[in-house]
Amino acid sequence: MMRSPFLRAVALVLGLLALALTVAWGLWAFVPEARLALILGNVLLAFGAFVHAAWLLGWRKAMAFFALAVSLTFILEALSLATGLATPYHYSAILGPRFLGVPLVVPLGWFSMLYASHVTVNLMVEGSPAGTGRRHGRMLWMALLTALAMTAWDLTLDPYMVRVLGAWVWEQPSGFVQIPFANYVSWLELTFIIALCFRVVEHGQPSVAAPRGPRFVLALPALIYALIGLSGCLLRLPDGLNVLPPFAMAIAALAALGRLMQMQRS
Repeated sequence: MMRSPFLRAVALVLGLLALALTVAWGLWAFVPEARLALILGNVLLAFGAFVHAAWLLGWRKAMAFFALAVSLTFILEALSLATGLATPYHYSAILGPRFLGVPLVVPLGWFSMLYASHVTVNLMVEGSPAGTGRRHGRMLWMALLTALAMTAWDLTLDPYMVRVLGAWVWEQPSGFVQIPFANYVSWLELTFIIALCFRVVEHGQPSVAAPRGPRFVLALPALIYALIGLSGCLLRLPDGLNVLPPFAMAIAALAALGRLMQMQRS
């Protein structure tokens, strides 16, 4: 017979997925021009990332990661939109309802991508999906690697979202495929700040014993990171940029998956 904690975990996951579907359908009903698949994918991925983080790291650390990612992302996005901090831009209606100009799904997307990049870097460097480094220099190094891994992801994301979907618009297009260089600097800075803040918070909390389960489940966010990198070859990217995603994300993904295979053999 299955243990009650397992049953509660299954019920929680199913409940969250049902809630995600309800939210996504509500967004579609009120904003017909929004892309249901895009919104639904962001919501489901965020809920899935949160459940995985709670399972892997414990509820407190999962809540800390989610709160840091969502709040800091929203605040800095809203400031950038209001002030043109890096370079002026605005969001279209494709991503659904907005508050202070920021689509509600954007902070969720940042959390999902950050968590996947975080686990990928942990696995790549330490051979474990949960961070184990406690030294200050180590935390700085790991946060920088996480920022680089996620900015590599943005090299795939931005050309598709801007040039194909028109999800946001740069008012002074320039640089790489008409996307300002300051955009990638901003991604690197913001991701580094959030990743470092979480590692500092994680350092101050008691360690949680790693859950038991198949190795591929533990490393599922890294697998998602790798699959999204490969799927970039199939997107309708402009100017032959389909060659970019696997190379931009391949180093971290292959290194992480290589460590995963070592884990499976051990």
